[in-house]
Amino acid sequence: MFLGKFKHLSSIPTSSPPQSPSLPCRNSSPSSVDDVLASRPVVGKKIKPRGTRDLKLLPSSLRPAVAARDRISHWVTPFSLSQLDSMRAKISFDSIRKINIAAVSSLAETTRTGYGSGLLRFTEFCDREGISEYSRMPASSTLLAAFVADQASKTSSSSINSWMSAVRAWHIINNAPWHGSSEFVAQVKLGASRMAPVSSKKSPRNPVTLEHILALQKNLNPSDSFDAAVWAVACIAFWSCCRLGELTVSSEKSFSPRLNVDRSSAAVTFSTSLPTSSSSRSSPQESLSFHIPWTKVTKDAGADIHVVGHDRCSPTRAMSNHLKVNASAPPSSHLFSYQTESGRWAPMVKSKFLDRCHSIWSSLGLLRVHGHSFRIGGATELLLGGMPPHVVASVGRWKSLAFLLYWRRVSDIISNSFSSSYDTSRLDSVNKSFEEFRLRSNIPASALIEV
Repeated sequence: MFLGKFKHLSSIPTSSPPQSPSLPCRNSSPSSVDDVLASRPVVGKKIKPRGTRDLKLLPSSLRPAVAARDRISHWVTPFSLSQLDSMRAKISFDSIRKINIAAVSSLAETTRTGYGSGLLRFTEFCDREGISEYSRMPASSTLLAAFVADQASKTSSSSINSWMSAVRAWHIINNAPWHGSSEFVAQVKLGASRMAPVSSKKSPRNPVTLEHILALQKNLNPSDSFDAAVWAVACIAFWSCCRLGELTVSSEKSFSPRLNVDRSSAAVTFSTSLPTSSSSRSSPQESLSFHIPWTKVTKDAGADIHVVGHDRCSPTRAMSNHLKVNASAPPSSHLFSYQTESGRWAPMVKSKFLDRCHSIWSSLGLLRVHGHSFRIGGATELLLGGMPPHVVASVGRWKSLAFLLYWRRVSDIISNSFSSSYDTSRLDSVNKSFEEFRLRSNIPASALIEV
């Protein structure tokens, strides 16, 4: 039934004479699928369709069997062919390929992998609805609204938004017009979010509390290479409100100096400030700063992590101890690397870090938390300790509106589940300071209504 709708694909050429890589091809024959793929980044070994979702797709030379991370660059449409024709009339094939490589490189591999899943969902929908290949790119606002509406009452709004981001990125990589920003599509997305099933909504993540941190301090061995690194990561992640992924790696093989902080480029600096006449402090305050090369928001610009010392579980002393215990680590190694039992130096893997923390917390009956819980807990502790919201927002590198929405969720968690871990009498004071923060930031109250 559906294959009849794709008879026009047989007219799409699959090969063409090779062209000079150095000169624009103004008189070349129409580009083929092979030409388009040759203009894209090289991928690894092509995969065989697995016996799951891939087998539900209608066969097409426009969608080769590649890994999820490569779909955004190697799943093409007739528009991709015409776009290549247009570019070849102006610049050389070699220049086109460099453009495509740079465009794809703008997305992290993990992002491309996630987008590959979203693009698969969109392709499944188009196959099921019999949408022609020519209509898939540029996708009309009607088609995009239909894709969103198809998932209403079945999928969470976050998943729908993620899939739409994937389709948008796919359009951008192919230099295709994007019609997903229309008010019509936005209205359908709003309706879909309100129709999302309750089961699709994730429970709020519980924060790491000061009790969790003190438990680590008491039970980790500061003289052990691994424990010293774990303690440094825990203190810094908590008090600097940074993302745990900014201090750890997803796997040992994934460590990259371009994305992960290493010893040679971190520029770790310790400093001490003396109390002033207007300060409530009576003793010097220690602080620690270092540079990370990449963040989720700033990308390759990275960010400077700055964290002040605390009387209990001091991040400055934790880092100082880590650098002393693991002083023999190579300059090119991960900043929080440690020595394994075999004598080699390994980067701090996020899962291993959390496993060590959970082994201590579970033995003490403390609530199990997630990696992002350090960021939540650190911000909460600073706020309840009296630090002004705008200062905490700066520490955690939040934008004003994002931080206001963030605190609304966290304050609900504290009120409902953590009354024994925090002085809830402080909540009223913090909430009042947040209202003042909202007014100073000129953010309307209506902007805080989440759907």
